[in-house]
Amino acid sequence: MDYEAEQQQELEALEAIFADDLVEYKGSTPSAWASNPPVGQVFIMRILPVEEGEEVDGTSTEELEMELLFAHTAHYPEEPPCLYLDSVRGLTDSEIARCLAHLQQQAQENLGMAMIYTLVTAAKEWLRSEGGGAVADRRREAVAVAGAAAPLWGQLGGP
Repeated sequence: MDYEAEQQQELEALEAIFADDLVEYKGSTPSAWASNPPVGQVFIMRILPVEEGEEVDGTSTEELEMELLFAHTAHYPEEPPCLYLDSVRGLTDSEIARCLAHLQQQAQENLGMAMIYTLVTAAKEWLRSEGGGAVADRRREAVAVAGAAAPLWGQLGGP
């Protein structure tokens, strides 16, 4: 297999699909990538659960955003790409770790074929389902805490 040609074809397709959302990353690579270093360029993509103007079942997911850092390895797509996720807004470290584990599982299931588009789609879907649920859970907890504090606040002479 001509890995370099496969990788170049995938990058051209990704650039056509994602246009300005696919950006070459110039920073330092994550230390976790040291065991299987990337070859060529490293890219970063902003991942949102919905596209601008899109709604998902009336659920508010605008509070969620993460960045996906990815790069091909020497034998990609026969081996998984280097992946790293970072929360931009609304996700805890444990949620990011769960999403990354989900993407790594997806990568294993897609070995042998170009998979970055599949992984980006899987990350968006994860944000819609798992991430949206996490935001809703945090809102319910905040309301419960605020509701429990209201009687105490009244006893202390608050509003």
